Amino acid sequence: MNITEVMEKAGFASEEIEKTLALDSLYPEMRDLAKGYMDRNMEAEPQEIDGYFETVLKDGVTVRQLDFLFLCHAYSFLYDKYQEKGYSDEMFTDVLSDLLSKTRKCEKIYGEIGSFVFGWHWEFLRLERFQLGRIQYGFLSTYRFDTPYEKGGVKVCKGDLVLDCHIPATGPLTEELCFDSYRKAHKFFAHLFPDGITRFTCSTYLFYPPHLHFYGKNTRRFASDFDIVNVTEKDKFDDAWRIFYTFDTSDPDKLPEETTLQKNFKECLRTGSKYGSGYGIFLFDGEKIIKE
Repeated sequence: MNITEVMEKAGFASEEIEKTLALDSLYPEMRDLAKGYMDRNMEAEPQEIDGYFETVLKDGVTVRQLDFLFLCHAYSFLYDKYQEKGYSDEMFTDVLSDLLSKTRKCEKIYGEIGSFVFGWHWEFLRLERFQLGRIQYGFLSTYRFDTPYEKGGVKVCKGDLVLDCHIPATGPLTEELCFDSYRKAHKFFAHLFPDGITRFTCSTYLFYPPHLHFYGKNTRRFASDFDIVNVTEKDKFDDAWRIFYTFDTSDPDKLPEETTLQKNFKECLRTGSKYGSGYGIFLFDGEKIIKE
């Protein structure tokens, strides 16, 4: 697979593909560079690659643009790894939807086709994180808390393996899509949970109880799948960029309020409210969440 096919499969527009190919023509070494790192399982830190990119910038080119070009090539080699493992084209397309989503955020924040979260992609490229339908899962996480979580006679203790959920901004969190993803993850990661019960966890600002009413019914329903077992509070809203597409929230009056969510968080920023996140967990038997 080449970068044109990667971008087409991800859903980029033809003019975006043309711009990326034009950039690629300025950096013919990029394909071999990406292949070398993929062959070594992305052993480098993202900062190392960015440091190199800073030394080869041409007029009008940014590090974020080169990050994106590198990723397009890296994902083309990831496709080969998926083929070797027998993973479906659907799984690969799901992963690429996140590449598109993150690039769209970069366009909103910086006005360019690029990547501003370069290192986020490492776990995908190392085959340590997968997107299965609507939700992404990492399998290198463990349960964090001293107090065990127990449902249906299954106990999850500190240090036990869990599936870490991440919710990409790729569409609605309907019950149908969520449970379709849970079932796919239960099957895909079955070898990690020999008792047949998958442990799902998620840590997100979406689970901060005082702000749950800010979100739409699909997000609130998704949150209700989890038992929130820990809440962390903080004075600064580090996730504001996800809502306002800017890292500068020093003057709330300048922030957009095109959506109800933006209006609600804008008022929080004005009034100096507390912010936070919640850590949730649930157990899944392949069809349903274990509630008792």
